[in-house]
Amino acid sequence: MYEWVLIVCDEAAAVLFDDDSAAAHAQMLRRRSAAVRYALARRQRQILRDTDAVVLERHRARFRERNQHARRTD
Repeated sequence: MYEWVLIVCDEAAAVLFDDDSAAAHAQMLRRRSAAVRYALARRQRQILRDTDAVVLERHRARFRERNQHARRTD
């Protein structure tokens, strides 16, 4: 969030001072920031997907265990 605010400030300063170099630098920062946010979001999604897979496997094991127990008691 702080990075986004600083980038917006850089862009505003570039416009205010009519500085093409500063504007280009602000654009580069915005692109880099977007790439980092995208990578973080992908990593978080992978973690959630892995967590869901582990939970699903745990449920499957519990289901198999209950079915085996039910067969033995019948």
